[in-house]
Amino acid sequence: MKRKALNAITSVMLQMATVVCGLVLPRMILAHYGSDVNGLVQSISQFMGYIVLAELGVGAVLQSALYGPLARRDWGQVSRVMKSGRRFYRGVAVALAAYAGALMLFYPKLKQVSGKFPAPFVAGLIAIMTVAPLAGYWIDAGSQLLMIADRRGYVVYLTTLAATLLNTAACALAMHLGGTIQQVRLVMAAFGIATALLYWLEAKRRYPLNYRVALRGEPIAQKWNGIGQHVAFVVLENTDVAVLTLFSTLANVSVYTVHHLVVYGVKKLFTSVTHSMQAELGALWVAGDRAALNRFFSRFESATHYAATLLFSCTGVLIVPFVTVFTRNVNDAEYIQPLFAALMVLAHGMNCLRDPYDKLVLAAGHFKQTQGSYIFAAALNLGVSIIAVRSLGLVGVAIGTLAAMAFQTLWLALYDARALLKRPASLLFKRLAVDAATAAAIVLAGRLVPFLGAGYLGWALRAALVALIGAAITAAAALLFDRGDALALLGWLRRRTLR
Repeated sequence: MKRKALNAITSVMLQMATVVCGLVLPRMILAHYGSDVNGLVQSISQFMGYIVLAELGVGAVLQSALYGPLARRDWGQVSRVMKSGRRFYRGVAVALAAYAGALMLFYPKLKQVSGKFPAPFVAGLIAIMTVAPLAGYWIDAGSQLLMIADRRGYVVYLTTLAATLLNTAACALAMHLGGTIQQVRLVMAAFGIATALLYWLEAKRRYPLNYRVALRGEPIAQKWNGIGQHVAFVVLENTDVAVLTLFSTLANVSVYTVHHLVVYGVKKLFTSVTHSMQAELGALWVAGDRAALNRFFSRFESATHYAATLLFSCTGVLIVPFVTVFTRNVNDAEYIQPLFAALMVLAHGMNCLRDPYDKLVLAAGHFKQTQGSYIFAAALNLGVSIIAVRSLGLVGVAIGTLAAMAFQTLWLALYDARALLKRPASLLFKRLAVDAATAAAIVLAGRLVPFLGAGYLGWALRAALVALIGAAITAAAALLFDRGDALALLGWLRRRTLR
């Protein structure tokens, strides 16, 4: 099996497991500890997520800097890039420790937190939740990025898959035995440390890296030019929960995260298939064959649009029924929020439509040229969310996310068309019109499918029918509007199947 197929398959396996485990654990936390504790854990996770601002986008730039020397098998240059990356990430680890200390002092004093939990309880939880990311920065220090850039992402995905499954089982056992939330998070921390060690050991075994090599200048070109992209990513991923924590309630944080689990799980499942495409685009860009790059990108873009439209249209039909089943017998917050759910689905669907354009920018190394758009999207998300949350609550933060993701998708797509692909922008607007028509047809048809029983089984049967109808509508749209790319993709799948 070729690396490309193996990377895609293992990435999908990992994301499927991540989605399932990501639903199992929060449901158990809700059942054992209630919405406030679930909201507290998710809020702390999001505040901890802001420490990755200290990465300054170096991870994406580091991966981009590895494509060339890996293609040449220039281990001296690979070692220099990795040495520079390790120095940087260990500095981030120090910053994380300092940030966690400050968070332990100030976070427990927030009005929404102090009225619910004692300060030592919250500070202890923050300390425990710091351990795994700290180990990742200090021990791993770029090993995952090296393997992914070398198109050996399957090693990372399989390792993470095993850790995810074992971690979920161990946490479930801890809760079953009556463990506290701190003890459950300690279990998770142990698996995080073990996973970081495995990444480091595998990279050490597989690659002839020399961390004693002398650095002549800065081996990571554009090292500081990924800041805009990185800030936007961190803000888009963490703004909503932080805004709700500061201006709403922990119960609303819990409601948000339950819906986010669903749409984020679908998004991760989607991006798991496309994750290895950045390395492929990077290799084509380095090779300089623009005709081959355009052919590959056109098919990648077409598949992305149809797949994202199918997945998120079905999600729009099914999310509220799922949340109803998922939160059954949890009565300490109002989890059924149809408008909020629809906006969340639309926002993350737009984010997935952005995927091919974002990957091409990163593969081409156009960090400096595009970072302003990322920063503007982050500011738009933050500004709209803060303004709207006071009057609209959950819906307000969803509007902020949707506005930012829609802007960024359109801006990047138009930039790629003009600067990288040299093609007319009208192709983009045709695709978006087809996406909208296809989504409307799937949602209208899906809403006609009746409920086929109560509980998860009834939901799953309805979901299967909605998915089949959606797939038929999507296939018809693809053959009608993108016959060339659709037939090329079918031919590729047929050849892979017959091998």
